Amino acid sequence: MKKKYLAIGLLTTSLLLTNNVMAKTDIQGGVYTAQTASSKEETTKQANFTFDKELHTITKYLGRDKNVVIPKEIDGVAVEHIGSQAFDGNSFLESVTIPEGIKTIGDRAFADTSLKELSLPSSLSKIEKSAFTENSKLTKVIISDNVREIPVNAFEHCSGLKELKLPEKLEKIDKGAFKNCKALEKISIPGQVREINESAFTDCKNLTSIVVEKEENSIPGFPWGAQDTVKIQWKQKENTGEVTSQDFQVDEATGTLTKYTGKAESVTVPSEINGVKIVKIGEGAFEELFYLKHVVLPDGITELADSAFDNDQFLESVRLPDTITKIGNHVFDDCSRLKDINIPKNLKEIGDYAFAECAFESIVIPDTVTKIGASAFADAVNLKKVVLPKNIEVLEERVLNASHIEEIVIPDKVTHIKARAFANATKLKKITLPKNLKYVGDTAFGFTKIEEIILPNGVKELDGHAFGYMAKLKKVCIPASIEKISPGAFELSTDLKEIHIAREKDAIKGAPWGENEAKVFWEGVEKPATPETPKKPETPKEPEGSRPSSSTNRKKNYNTFYRSSSKKENDKTSKYSRDVRFIIGKNTFTVIKNGKEETIFMDVSPFVENNRTMLPLRFIAESLGMEVKWDQEKQTAHFSKDGRTASIYIYDNKIALSNGETVPMDANPTIKKNRIFVSLTNISKVFNISNGNTKDGTDQDIEWNPEDNSISIKLK
Repeated sequence: MKKKYLAIGLLTTSLLLTNNVMAKTDIQGGVYTAQTASSKEETTKQANFTFDKELHTITKYLGRDKNVVIPKEIDGVAVEHIGSQAFDGNSFLESVTIPEGIKTIGDRAFADTSLKELSLPSSLSKIEKSAFTENSKLTKVIISDNVREIPVNAFEHCSGLKELKLPEKLEKIDKGAFKNCKALEKISIPGQVREINESAFTDCKNLTSIVVEKEENSIPGFPWGAQDTVKIQWKQKENTGEVTSQDFQVDEATGTLTKYTGKAESVTVPSEINGVKIVKIGEGAFEELFYLKHVVLPDGITELADSAFDNDQFLESVRLPDTITKIGNHVFDDCSRLKDINIPKNLKEIGDYAFAECAFESIVIPDTVTKIGASAFADAVNLKKVVLPKNIEVLEERVLNASHIEEIVIPDKVTHIKARAFANATKLKKITLPKNLKYVGDTAFGFTKIEEIILPNGVKELDGHAFGYMAKLKKVCIPASIEKISPGAFELSTDLKEIHIAREKDAIKGAPWGENEAKVFWEGVEKPATPETPKKPETPKEPEGSRPSSSTNRKKNYNTFYRSSSKKENDKTSKYSRDVRFIIGKNTFTVIKNGKEETIFMDVSPFVENNRTMLPLRFIAESLGMEVKWDQEKQTAHFSKDGRTASIYIYDNKIALSNGETVPMDANPTIKKNRIFVSLTNISKVFNISNGNTKDGTDQDIEWNPEDNSISIKLK
């Protein structure tokens, strides 16, 4: 009684406030703030609710309307939960519209009201205990299909309840759930139900008909209460085969079910077979059973061994007991129709490919799990939502490869994200990286739609193409803790514009920015200016010495080359002593010298700009056997061969020759990614050689081939 008086007092206070000030209340961190309501309609819909924005929860309804429409949003924040006792004792309430988006209803949320009918939204997944108790006027209830459990006393003392529709995915009806529902005459129990408490229907005195969509005795106990008049109609056994103890092979010493040999579509595994308590499903026990559709496993099983249900392509549902602690490798691999499965609450380990190619849309992995194997959920193309356990430390290779998740929060204990962990998750747009992250593997996020990566301080290594092949990636921030960035870390992330590195300039050797237009900002030091006029601004260094003579040295000197491929030993016949070939957009070039071909990797690629073919000057000079020197103070490159020197000041449009002559250029050189680029026509002037194209009918020293966008430079 005290609770009812308190509720009436709160209602009176609310009405006085509403009559004197048209306002809506907003709760933020426990502090109420009043705002002027924009309309009477808004007041009636929102002002009578107290709302916790952080928890997205209605904590109390203070109005006295008969018909209440719960808003989808309050002050722009989505309503997702109806809290404990939110409508408890509100005797005015006769009908309520609960919108899509509501996920949970708290204990006694709608207890002791005047509700007459109730329909719950499909978004609802959980009802707390006593949520609708003591609603004596309630006659009809439709429970949404995603609710899996009717909790303790949920509809207790709903004495007028006559019509009840239980959800298809319901698994459990707990004690007193429909106790004293005196008007209830018939009920249908869905086939997924595996547990009904003995007192679930106690004192349902008029209950005479129960239809159970399961085989007889498949639900243990006597859950129908004390009434003697109830008639139970069980579903007939499957025509495809009757499950008997003879259908199972068992290792008595270990309690392992080693093989199922029956032909039933639906199999409920008994907890004991021929007196042996089953604690493990053995390797391949149900493997490649193309007729198998539904499986229920008993309490007491602790492990599913490797390939236990591998390649059961018609398997649709599996009920796993919470006693399972380990799911081995390939257990449900290629179960391409498996949509309905629960993850055990005490699970600790998920093996490699455990759920690869399954069909379920969401998965919540309990925090008890400390290991998830490689490719565990790979190619699960229907998978849209994943909640990872907070105690996981490593995300193995391809763990969520090719899933359809749109966002993911990676727990803070994760230190390593390995190769292709999220690759080909083509709908992935948003990611929250863990605070303790240290390593990102090859193509970890390749082919996703992520636009920005902000790495936490502590990251030490970006391996392989860690953030490569990300076509939507625009900005990356790298912390001061970074120690190693692979040369291809951002390869083919073609839309990348900004890379911010909290290190001093050139603290990380190499040029690992890949094929994109990214501008690198070395945070905390003066940023190099990009020249726009012939005036001399401060510029980055271009060369650091001439090209190394050995492959080993090339690998160490990353400012000149990423790496060098091995030489091809097959001889190439050519009338030229040296033949060099570049291709637009490709970061390699080939050199044929003395009949032997070598492929060399560059940190840049030739490109076309303003209808001019731009080539990296240093790589051309060195490939032609010239000595290269760079004068940092004068910002001038010198190229020498056979006693002849050509000098280019990068902010001028002429070439100075060692004999005192100057050769005009039709355009200034361009700096891109710390390299000097000169147009094709000016290349010929620098090296005093002829140029043309493959279609002009004349054999030139430099030949442009428009068929494959290649440039060949040949010296006799």
